[in-house]
Amino acid sequence: MKTLLLIVSVLLGYYAMAQDLNLSVYDHHNNLLNINNLREDIVLNDSIYKYELNSSSWLLDSKDYLYYNDNGKITERSFYSINDQYEWELKRKFFYIYDDVGHWIEFLDQKINPYTLEFENYSYHYHFFNGNDLLVKDTVLVWDNIAENWVNDMAGILSYNNEEQLTSISWNDWDSDLMVWKQSSLQLYNYNTNLELSEYIFQTWDTTSNSWTNYSRRTYTYNENGNLKGELWSNWNNLDTSWVNFRIHYNEYDSSYFLINTISDNWLANENKWIHGSREIIANDEHGNIENILIQEWVDNDSVWYDVYNHEYYNSMHQTPSTVIDTETPIIELYPNPTKDIIYITNKSDNEYYIELINTSGKIMCKRELDSNQEVIDLSNMNCGLYYLSFYLNGERKFTRKLVKK
Repeated sequence: MKTLLLIVSVLLGYYAMAQDLNLSVYDHHNNLLNINNLREDIVLNDSIYKYELNSSSWLLDSKDYLYYNDNGKITERSFYSINDQYEWELKRKFFYIYDDVGHWIEFLDQKINPYTLEFENYSYHYHFFNGNDLLVKDTVLVWDNIAENWVNDMAGILSYNNEEQLTSISWNDWDSDLMVWKQSSLQLYNYNTNLELSEYIFQTWDTTSNSWTNYSRRTYTYNENGNLKGELWSNWNNLDTSWVNFRIHYNEYDSSYFLINTISDNWLANENKWIHGSREIIANDEHGNIENILIQEWVDNDSVWYDVYNHEYYNSMHQTPSTVIDTETPIIELYPNPTKDIIYITNKSDNEYYIELINTSGKIMCKRELDSNQEVIDLSNMNCGLYYLSFYLNGERKFTRKLVKK
C-alpha cells in the first residue's frame, strides 16, 4: 500500500507537469518543483486504445476526463474503463484543491467499490508550502473503512538548494502500533553546472545498519539545446556494491524542438547488450500541443515494432505561441517568435505582470517585472530550443506561452 501511494502521489503531479511542459513522460523528477504548473492547453479527454492482434484493429480500453477551474488548473479527473459487456464504467475519481493563491494543497483519490458500486475514499494528500511558494511537505492519509476515518500513512519532507531546485525528499512511514513516524525512503536530486537535473537516486532505510542504502538510480543527459536527450536507469547490486544497467531512454525532437519520439531499451545482462523494449511516437499540433501518443513494443524474434496502446488527446484551445488572447481583447503580443536573439513583449493592458522564462528542464532563465508597455528579452546567450514564458499577476500565474529560439 505504501509503495503504491508513493508512486501515485509523485506520478500524478509528474503527469500534469510533464504534459504542461511537453516533456518526455520519463523526465518527471525535475518538474516536481513546478507542482502548480498544470497544463494550460486544457486536455479534456485522454482516450486510450488497445491494439487487438486477432482482429487487427484498435479497441477502446479506457479514458480520462479532466475538468478545470477558471484559472486553467485541473480540479477533477475521472477514469473510465470498458467492462465485459463493452460498456463504460466510472472506476476512479481524483480531486484537486487549491488555496487562494493557487497552491495545490489537497488531493483526494476515490475508487469504486465493486460490491456496492459506490465511490469510497482511498487516499488523501495535504501539501504544505513555504514563504517562497515551494512545496515542503506532503502528508498522505488513507481511509480506514472499518473506523470510517482518515489515518496517517506516510509523509514526505522536501528540501531545496539556493537555486530553489529540489535536492531531496525524505519519506517517513507511520507505525500504527507504536504511533510514531519511521524513516522509510530517500530521494536525492543532483544537478550539473547548467543547473539541469543530472542524477536521481532512490534509497531505502536499512533498520539493521541504521543507514540509507542505495536502491535505484537515474542519470540524465541533454542535447546542445538543453532538451533531455537520454535517461539511464540502473539498480544497486549489494554484492558488487555497484550500479547495474537496467533500462535506457532516448528522446528525439523535431525542428521546432518538440518531443516526437522516445525509445526505451532494456539491458540484457546474460548477453551484455541493449535490446529494444518499447517506444512512444508523439504527434504534436503546430503549436506544440500533444495530440496523439502511439505506444509500441519491440518483438525481438520478428525484429519489428508492434502497436500496443494509442492515446488520443482532445484539447479545448489551440492558441498560437506568439499571441495571447483573453476573453475580451488581445492583451499580450510576443514577436518575433521564433527568434534568433531578442523577443519583444507588448503589453496592451493596464496590468503589471511579473514574468518567468524557463527552459524545458525547468531551469528559470529570466524573471522580472514588466515595467513598461513594451519589454525586450535577450535570448542571444541562451541555447537554441523551446522555452516557456509565464505571466503572473498578484502572485498568480495567468497564462504561459511557448517561445522558440533558432
